[in-house]
Amino acid sequence: MDQDSATPPPPRGSDGKSGIFQKVNAVVAGLTGLVIALGGLAAATKGIVWDKEPSEEQQQQQAVAAQPPEPAAAPKEEEAAARPILFKGDLYNDDDEKFDAGSMQLQHDGERWILTIAGEDEKYKYDELSTANKKLIVATSPDYTSTLRWPVEGGVVEESTKTSRDKWETYGKVEAAD
Repeated sequence: MDQDSATPPPPRGSDGKSGIFQKVNAVVAGLTGLVIALGGLAAATKGIVWDKEPSEEQQQQQAVAAQPPEPAAAPKEEEAAARPILFKGDLYNDDDEKFDAGSMQLQHDGERWILTIAGEDEKYKYDELSTANKKLIVATSPDYTSTLRWPVEGGVVEESTKTSRDKWETYGKVEAAD
């Protein structure tokens, strides 16, 4: 008799591979799954644990870009007393890059900010938004087409429009007037 006929052939799976190859395939598949799972876990924890704090400007942009923005609750009495309610200044002229395009005024009427531009009859209303940065006033038009921000102590007023939410352009410069 042949020695080959006496030795049984190695067991074969349904795919025609011998048992040793099935085990190797299972180990490779398991290791691949483990590597993918660990990569996903590392990516998820990096976004939660290891990211650095966003800059103050990024925090401001995130606060303003939140859709839809909600009007701020009425400020607390001590905050309201400490913050100016009237700002006066000049509009920015894009052509010559100077603050000489006319005068402007931002006044809080107890409910919202009113923007008045010298020589125009129309008054523009802005609802104040809550921000984490208490040194900055942020207000948006009721239809959310324009958002203004400026420092509480006065300074450069910037505008962001509905078409460019992440871009701030110089609008004017104001000083506290009361």
